[in-house]
Amino acid sequence: RLASSKKLSLVLDLDLTLLHATGDPRHARVLNEAPLEDRDEVIHFTLGRGGVSHHWVKLRPGLRGFLARAHEKFELHIFTHGAREYGHKI
Repeated sequence: RLASSKKLSLVLDLDLTLLHATGDPRHARVLNEAPLEDRDEVIHFTLGRGGVSHHWVKLRPGLRGFLARAHEKFELHIFTHGAREYGHKI
């Protein structure tokens, strides 16, 4: 399948490569004070029943463009050591 599409598989590590995630609540203040153009690069989400675990995620600069270009040449796979729920949410 990959040979016929002339693509290779590219496995990318999610954490600390594509993005940085933290559960530190101080990032809520940073997000609220960030310039508007930077706010779309920081994402807040909760995990667990009732949203008990808060996470703030900062995408690496240029990530969206990199993934769009890489998708043209590679079959992309994302890897994480994080919990399944965390990986699926991201």
